[in-house]
Amino acid sequence: MTVDKNGIVYAVAKHFEPELYRSDDLGDSWTQMTINGLPVPTNPAEADFINMASIGTDLFAFHAERENNVMAIYKSTDGNNWFPLSSTPDNFFAVDLHVGESGLLYASGAFFNLPSDNHAKGIAYVSDDQGNTWQLIDTYNLGDYSDSYYVSVASLGDELLLSTINANVDQDFRVFTTLKPQTQSIDFQAIPSKTYGDATFEPVALVTGNSISITAAGATTITASQPGNSSFQVANSVEQLLTVNKATLDVTVINISRDEGESNPEFELNYEGWINGDNLDDLNVKPAASTLADLSSPEGTYAIMISGGVDNNYKFNYIEGILTVNKVKEVVTGLNDHATVTMKVFPNPVSDKLKLMPDQAGISGRVLIYNSTGAIIKNQKFSDQILEMDFNTYPDGIYLIKIISSERSTVHNVVKE
Repeated sequence: MTVDKNGIVYAVAKHFEPELYRSDDLGDSWTQMTINGLPVPTNPAEADFINMASIGTDLFAFHAERENNVMAIYKSTDGNNWFPLSSTPDNFFAVDLHVGESGLLYASGAFFNLPSDNHAKGIAYVSDDQGNTWQLIDTYNLGDYSDSYYVSVASLGDELLLSTINANVDQDFRVFTTLKPQTQSIDFQAIPSKTYGDATFEPVALVTGNSISITAAGATTITASQPGNSSFQVANSVEQLLTVNKATLDVTVINISRDEGESNPEFELNYEGWINGDNLDDLNVKPAASTLADLSSPEGTYAIMISGGVDNNYKFNYIEGILTVNKVKEVVTGLNDHATVTMKVFPNPVSDKLKLMPDQAGISGRVLIYNSTGAIIKNQKFSDQILEMDFNTYPDGIYLIKIISSERSTVHNVVKE
């Protein structure tokens, strides 16, 4: 018999060929219930529906059906429809079910391998999740009575009471007490934030054999858990949030220089602060260096800036470099200073490609292009071969072309149309 939280009373009327009744008025009247979900043998006397318990409005009962060797604890939410708990321990013949404090469900009975084995061994279990899992209760201190049927179970405070019948000791009947599985808790304090690359650490918790290794930046929930046994209930799990901050990666650009009118060189970046063997290929997006200086920039120093890096595990500390633009030395040395370099420059006017062709072999030097403000916008070396220069991107106007070799120089005016 059991009473649910709404005061509804359920009772089994027969040991064999069981009938289940319900009373909504504390036993003044009873209604027989239709039982669905229980296997029915051809001989109804082979079916046992021995005992009942309730947690809230959920009902629990043990059902045995010898004809098909069925033994299981069943659950119902309405008393009519029942389904077996797959977690019922094997070969367990439950004689009694009892609900203790905090909703603990106890089952006492015997280990009985029906139908071939007539030898019973007393056994008891406890569940803290409504029969989904069971822990064996240690009853070996009962001596000869460990082979008894445990016909009834009850609890009071921390004490668990078992009544037994020992078929090996002249059907002796006794009541024993044993400690209920004690509660246990986990002391798992909040975890201080970490940084990608920090060493493996152990959280401050009553959990042994576990450590936390940091493999990436981000946030994750760490759960501390402790299973139960015959002496202790399963501890309530405790969750703490672990935040792993990104490591700092220092990125430096190497200082470099060039002459006026030359293209900017390729900037070289250095990295310090890699973790766990990471390298440039591990970054989600690699940073890049740039400068405001271009072909037309006069002599001076210009900042080389770094930007654009993106990564899940690193934040970037950019350290700027310096680009030095040197003024081109136009003084021509040698015996024939300022002598004319004979060079064909065509077409003039030009709209696309301007070609420069030396009139004599062995001439090499540098070509400077000035815009209307006097700024050098191109600085390019040449040899005794035809030099082709792209004017396509230059705006229309007049440009000065200065051709300098090791011993001579010449100047041409070129019109861009």
